[in-house]
Amino acid sequence: MLRRRPRGGAFLSTPAVSYRQGTGQIDIAGVGLDRQLYFKSYEPTSGWSAWVALGGGIDGRPSLISPDPQHIEIYVRGTDGQLYEKYWTPASSWSAYIPLGGDLSSGIAATNWDANRRDIFARGNDGAMWIRSWTNTGAWSPWARLGGAPSSGPGATAVGPNRLHVFARARDQQRIAVNSFTSTWTGWQSFGYAPRFSAPPPPPPAPRPPRPRVPSCGSTPASAASPRAAASRSASASSSATTASSRA
Repeated sequence: MLRRRPRGGAFLSTPAVSYRQGTGQIDIAGVGLDRQLYFKSYEPTSGWSAWVALGGGIDGRPSLISPDPQHIEIYVRGTDGQLYEKYWTPASSWSAYIPLGGDLSSGIAATNWDANRRDIFARGNDGAMWIRSWTNTGAWSPWARLGGAPSSGPGATAVGPNRLHVFARARDQQRIAVNSFTSTWTGWQSFGYAPRFSAPPPPPPAPRPPRPRVPSCGSTPASAASPRAAASRSASASSSATTASSRA
């Protein structure tokens, strides 16, 4: 049975999570109430680490990837609207924040299909989705506009070399849209409206307890008569007995 265990912290964002393939290690990053980035990791031999403050002035949800077991990368939107990268390796520990430009208005979605590729997605302040990519040439591509009119930040996945999918909630906030890449981008396609489920019927009323039987008029048992009526009958009977005795 899955048990929920508190891991501490107080956060503005939902967490970003990544698994380091083949190591059993899990990494978590989130934005604290002070808008710093915080990081926590799990190792099978030692359990969960303490939260580590990584600084920064962060807006929105971060994104976390591990291109290989010895490499962690976190992508965030700064309070100035730019994309920033922060990475970790065993040799250098945590880098400084590296500005990657952009004019963004959402959290980040980062993905990679191998150690030689990164694709970073975010909604721009113009309301469209944007992408920026890195390859093993060591250079970042310019920002590229993917259009659309998403009403949310992106979610993205890479399912193989040159096979990307980015998802977002549509402008009407009732549909999910997807834009896919193989050799070119397909353009935004709707998954349709979410099914509308009617509310469940109300539960049946609870059964009422049986009502007590009420004697009919004029048939009140003696045990149910009022004390005053009983006393009156007793006095009347006593008076009749006294009168009968005096006549005798």
